[in-house]
Amino acid sequence: MSRITVVLVMAVTFFFSGCAVSREVRVQKIQSRYPQWNQTTVERVAEGRVEVGMTEEMVAAIMGQPGQVDREDNLKVWAYMTTEVGSGGELRSVPAFFVYFNDGRVAEIKGSQQRVVTPLLYSRS
Repeated sequence: MSRITVVLVMAVTFFFSGCAVSREVRVQKIQSRYPQWNQTTVERVAEGRVEVGMTEEMVAAIMGQPGQVDREDNLKVWAYMTTEVGSGGELRSVPAFFVYFNDGRVAEIKGSQQRVVTPLLYSRS
């Protein structure tokens, strides 16, 4: 095997093993913080993606507290913010991701979750 191939194989192995460790650490942190959650719930939250049917507590564990809370058509709406540069070069906080709750569960999702910085405890990297 050539030296480049060996280095490439080692780099890919290191990269993927780092992701697995990171995910395992997230699972352990979630289990310790929310011991009442079953393994399925812990795994869903560890994935870091908000999904329809999740509870407010699950969303808060993934995303942190919202930047704004409103009501729209009898639904509670959590808005998560991102920072953009205004036309004058100033930084401004704008809504980027919206989670709609009906009876404490996610009913609808709008916007881009990827544009919002989430708590480091559950970061995907």
